Amino acid sequence: MTAPRLPLAPVVVEAEPDTDGVGFRVHQGERYHPCLDWGEMVLQITALTWSPESRPRFPMLTADEWAERDRRGDEQRAARQAEDTKFVSLRIPKAEAEQLSSALSDVLCWAAGFAAANYDRGVSGPMGIEQLRDLNRKLKAALYPADFEEVF
Repeated sequence: MTAPRLPLAPVVVEAEPDTDGVGFRVHQGERYHPCLDWGEMVLQITALTWSPESRPRFPMLTADEWAERDRRGDEQRAARQAEDTKFVSLRIPKAEAEQLSSALSDVLCWAAGFAAANYDRGVSGPMGIEQLRDLNRKLKAALYPADFEEVF
């Protein structure tokens, strides 16, 4: 067991304003981290005061560093919003997305069987199958990115 180290500056915990007492700000000198919940606040204090090898669990920045971080975040959000006009994004719970992908696979399998059974009649299958196949590939790539890194 390692002996506690004394922090360079006292650690001060404040309740965040406008959080009804559920958000905390941990200060150490000029540096701080805002908006921590109870467990995060305890982890931060432990990291700041206990082990000499440990680093703060959450970044401790000065007010100027937080302002710069916020500015960079605003720029990144603006860039994403500009990019978002070129894409459609759906938020689907993972379990529902997996069910949807499985259902698409079943429909695609049925369509392939239908097309094979009717090949001699000149029927190639329902329209939109390639689009459904492409949608299913994209859905699977989002669900299992490691398996599809080289596909897209």
